[in-house]
Amino acid sequence: MKNHIHEEIREKISDNTACYVLITCEEPSNSGEMNVELSYDGDPVLAEFLIQGAQNYFDEPEAVEQESSCC
Repeated sequence: MKNHIHEEIREKISDNTACYVLITCEEPSNSGEMNVELSYDGDPVLAEFLIQGAQNYFDEPEAVEQESSCC
């Protein structure tokens, strides 16, 4: 089932945006299943670069510590 938020985001993103990646998930069901949706627009190579950069961000212990201690 398509998440309408992805369409709403697509419509609101600036025309100057070269690429974006959006990943969302719903709350898990009683059986533990979780619906995850990914959408992107732009060059697939650039989208992959964005995802790899995000993965590197979360893999760095300093980034995770900063996020968890800020609030």
